[in-house]
Amino acid sequence: MRRSPGTNVGSAGGMDALDPLIIRSLEARGRRRQLRRRQTYMIALLWRWSHELQRLEWTCSSAVERRDSLYKTLTSCIIKRHNLRKVNCINDCFYIWHSGHSSRINSFRLGRLPFQQVDLHEVNAALGEVVRLLSALQFKSPRFQLIHMGSYSKIQLTSDRRIAYNLYTDDSFSLLPKRNFNQGLQTLATCIQVVNV
Repeated sequence: MRRSPGTNVGSAGGMDALDPLIIRSLEARGRRRQLRRRQTYMIALLWRWSHELQRLEWTCSSAVERRDSLYKTLTSCIIKRHNLRKVNCINDCFYIWHSGHSSRINSFRLGRLPFQQVDLHEVNAALGEVVRLLSALQFKSPRFQLIHMGSYSKIQLTSDRRIAYNLYTDDSFSLLPKRNFNQGLQTLATCIQVVNV
């Protein structure tokens, strides 16, 4: 073992000179350990912060994508609603038109003129379609009840259930006017006027 000149290991004075160095060295080691712990802690905090930042960025990105998706869905729904407001299902179910002097509902002529003969079965079917249209419009009257029976539809008085006016006729000859059918046509005209108001 080599000794430096002038130092005496065995003497108390030599140890005294080394003590501050050892103490400093021990203190430096303690500070280094403390700095390493702080560094490890800071690295862990940085890693945690980076992980949390990535999670928040992903959450924000997902929220923005969801918002954009909902905005597109809302825009699409608004356009569809606008287009559906233009649709009238009554027009699709009941094609009402006129050609010349005769009116038509679902291609059935609704009347006849002396110069334009129409089969009464077609007129009966047209009157049945009118009753069906009024039923589809949910026509309610305190005086009349519509009875939809196709070409043999009727209108019944609510005050007396025994009285029902026919909305159909046939080509049979009769000396008396077809009062029941005429009364039914008048009642139907009254119902149509109530709907128009």
